Amino acid sequence: MEPFPNLGSLSDADLKQLIDDLTKEELEVSYRRRILHGRIDLLRAELQARLQKTGGKSMLDDPAGGATSGALLHLVGRLGLGHVAAPRAFRSPPGP
Repeated sequence: MEPFPNLGSLSDADLKQLIDDLTKEELEVSYRRRILHGRIDLLRAELQARLQKTGGKSMLDDPAGGATSGALLHLVGRLGLGHVAAPRAFRSPPGP
């Protein structure tokens, strides 16, 4: 992280640019944080399933892919991981 600038020495345009730059950086950090929290939630759900429901077996070990796979997909949907929007900085520009 860069040292905080002397605000009195910045022009209005420089201040606006600094605000834009820091806002973009915050969006990127926030996006990464949401992804990490989703992964943590999935790992906790897996651990909970191993300890409580399957006697220590992975939810993904069900060869039939039955209810456990459905439960994991439900969890992903409930957490909104399939719909996490990337910050504008990472999105493709709209088409013509």
